[in-house]
Amino acid sequence: MIFPILVMSSALALAGVAAYFSILGLTTIFPGAFWAIVIMGSALEIGKLITAVWLHRNWKDAGRTIKYYLTIAVVVLSGITSMGIFGFLSKSHIEQEAGSSQYLSQISLLDNKLNSIDARKLSLNEQKNNSNQLKQEDFELLNRLNDRLKLLDDDVSEIRNKGGFSVSSKLKALDESQKNERESISKQKIDIQTRLESYRKKIEDVIFPELTKLEEESLQVNLDKSKAEAEIKKLEAEIGPIKYIAEIVSDFGGPEVDTAAAVRSVILVLIFVFDPLAILLIVAASASFQQANKDNVPKDILELRNKLMIELEMHLADGKPAESFIEKYKI
Repeated sequence: MIFPILVMSSALALAGVAAYFSILGLTTIFPGAFWAIVIMGSALEIGKLITAVWLHRNWKDAGRTIKYYLTIAVVVLSGITSMGIFGFLSKSHIEQEAGSSQYLSQISLLDNKLNSIDARKLSLNEQKNNSNQLKQEDFELLNRLNDRLKLLDDDVSEIRNKGGFSVSSKLKALDESQKNERESISKQKIDIQTRLESYRKKIEDVIFPELTKLEEESLQVNLDKSKAEAEIKKLEAEIGPIKYIAEIVSDFGGPEVDTAAAVRSVILVLIFVFDPLAILLIVAASASFQQANKDNVPKDILELRNKLMIELEMHLADGKPAESFIEKYKI
């Protein structure tokens, strides 16, 4: 009696798990009627198992129409259960892929942001280089102007060093001849100093702070990208066994199978075994209980039954009606 109980327990466990997966899968297909689907699915699952057991016990006695209809109903309900299981397991995989796609999209956005930061850094560095180049050119121009001033001063010093009665007039004439050039040099030096100050302010007050800010942004974006990549690796580790299954198929000469196809194949294998096994185990458990009940009939009752069956066969063989046999033993 223990073995039939074990069979029934295993069958009910399988049927319960299959019903749970199936009902949840059906609610994902019809999310707008959650409790209605739960009630309907539960009733159908129970009805399917009871119908399968009834067919097994009454197959010989049942009419052809009801027998075939109930058989078709059990097969269809098994298909619905398998469809629900497929929906439930597929939903889990799709949610995982959605999470992976979300992180991939996030990484793509972060990469675009990094490219934008790099472009801005490149532009600022070019501005800094241009400013340094212009500053260097102004320094060179300033040196040339200072050299020219030195030459003009040397001319004045040369006249003074010579001395004589006409020094004052010569200095005055030289001063008049150098006046415009000296004013031009002075103006250019002022302009150069103004430009050099503007270059300094631009580099120190604008470019350097902006570059520092961009470096901080780049560091934060790279950190966010590393976190997203770590999450993707976690998701990939979860589906690692499926990938190995797909690779094994290819290693043994099968076609190239991607992860999604491998997942679908595994789900199909499960649904083709899950519910049919539960139904057949329920039927097997019922048959085991039936057999166990027969085996538990007392010996004297079995002997009496066998004796009556033999007498009934002889009674009918003699052409006597069954009513007289019933009347004889008051059955």
